[in-house]
Amino acid sequence: MRQAASIPDRAGRCGSRRRVAGWLGLPLAALSCMVLLACQGDHAARSAGLRGTPRGLVLISIDTLRADHLGAYGYERATSPFMDEVAAGGVLFENAVSSAPWTLPAHASIMTGLDPVTHRAVEGNAAISADVTMAAEMFRDAGYATGGFVASWFVSRRYGFDRGFDQFDDFQRTLQNNTREKITATQVIDAAGRWLRAHGDNPFFLFVHLYDAHFNYAPPARHAALFATGYTGPREPYRKYSYYPDHPLPPDLLAQEVALYDAEIHFVDAELRRLHGILEEMGLADDVLVLITSDHGEEFFERGSWGHAHTLFEEVIRVPLIVKGPGIEGGRRWPGQVRQVDILPTLMEAFSLAGPARLPGSSLWPLLTEGRDLQEIEGVKTPSGPRPAFMETSRFDSNLIGVRRDGWKAILNLVDGQEQLFDLSRDPGELHNLAAALPARMREMRAEILLTASILVPDRWLLRWFADGDALLEGRVTTTGDFSSARLRSGDGRITMDADGSGLSYRLEPGSVLEMAVIPVDAVLVVAPPTSAGRDVAIALGRDGDLTPAGGVEADTHQAGLLSGIPTPQAPAAAFWLEQSRGGGARVHLTEDEIRRLESLGYVMR
Repeated sequence: MRQAASIPDRAGRCGSRRRVAGWLGLPLAALSCMVLLACQGDHAARSAGLRGTPRGLVLISIDTLRADHLGAYGYERATSPFMDEVAAGGVLFENAVSSAPWTLPAHASIMTGLDPVTHRAVEGNAAISADVTMAAEMFRDAGYATGGFVASWFVSRRYGFDRGFDQFDDFQRTLQNNTREKITATQVIDAAGRWLRAHGDNPFFLFVHLYDAHFNYAPPARHAALFATGYTGPREPYRKYSYYPDHPLPPDLLAQEVALYDAEIHFVDAELRRLHGILEEMGLADDVLVLITSDHGEEFFERGSWGHAHTLFEEVIRVPLIVKGPGIEGGRRWPGQVRQVDILPTLMEAFSLAGPARLPGSSLWPLLTEGRDLQEIEGVKTPSGPRPAFMETSRFDSNLIGVRRDGWKAILNLVDGQEQLFDLSRDPGELHNLAAALPARMREMRAEILLTASILVPDRWLLRWFADGDALLEGRVTTTGDFSSARLRSGDGRITMDADGSGLSYRLEPGSVLEMAVIPVDAVLVVAPPTSAGRDVAIALGRDGDLTPAGGVEADTHQAGLLSGIPTPQAPAAAFWLEQSRGGGARVHLTEDEIRRLESLGYVMR
């Protein structure tokens, strides 16, 4: 066995835990969904003295991998013999929940420990917030070599995923390579293996992202043969989610697509075994932490269509999470719910990394190494049970937010107001919507969702009335999303929210300030021209105070540079500005050719 290189000394930082209490006038039941602020440093200091830090980390994300298509999770097909072996030697989490049902926001949550509404990467034109600390930055600052090898456009440097990596290969020698055809697991593992052989003698962080299980499925023939269905008819390239409800696949073609999906998983599994072989050759296999997960799953017509990103059902938000490494007792399964945002706090404790003191997730490291109950570790229990998972998607025409906890899931559709409530313990397939049958529970979980969203949204839109007398300011504000909160920050007045949550009317006394928060975080806000005593009132924007004479304002967070800072216009005028507790990411501009190619993969709908 090669002698382990010395690990740099590192000290974690501990933030305080707090309970969310009495906000927005919500009832106590609404507070059962608490944003638990993970404390990293106390566990880090304790673990550093009791056990050695792993030599390195291999973080593996398999895009579009459903948990229930792995043997270790009970699947009848032998899709994953190597990953099953890893699970047998480590800890398997039976109920790991994604933050979002598509690639970009889910991976951003893995790498930042933040919910999508906070890291802001919620749409194809939005990069990760520039002031968010990435996992690779923490490892690099702690003295680790860092290498990232990814196979998808939406985990590329275009969105900020390269931050903190000494070497980052997103295989975009040309943009066409990453959108017109897949980068295969063989290509990724080849590149990762070369990096590992060059840097594995030192403490390291290796991130590997594999895209093969994403449509269109084209596994190598020898893997496809293992799951052959006998289908010999034609296949078509994937179209888009909205196409298939009216054009369902024939049963034999659907069975073939599922078989090819399974064959892709088997192919990826074989490539991961090859990567593990490199660790064995280098004498590192028993000294590194290996974490295998996915960003999201896939629907195969359980909801009448094929794909992901559009819903928050179990097929797309329940993901595998398997962890194996030194100090972890193998052969264990954890049935309790864990979350994608728990991954980074776990790594921070395992490697004693300095980083953000407060994150919404919690470290799983004591559970992995000591078998302690998460509730015991956190010392916090919500009124309805521990560890709620918040999830969201605003992809395409959807705008959904939900919470999953204590065997229940509630989903709010912010477009049409539809509510869904499922008892997962009795109805794991989510076939029976209980929202109408159990109105009290639905009210409670709706309040949880809205409270959580209000806490997590990092932006506040503000409108202040600078009057030259005692006349009121009146007007309307609408949004392409939904108002998660609206209140008077100061002064007096009246706010009337529309029933569907997408608009409000206001009457403000002189000097009063209206505060608003919207979801999703990239929603557009439209301030209609306000009036006072029957006359139109100009609006001053941001610290520069530019006036929009007798006109309204249409704005989103991409205009933060224009709208930040408090304007002080000469009365009579209204002032409109944006406060951000976290800065925005760069806007990602796509060419028409890029949009067209992404559309061919189902990533753009026009």
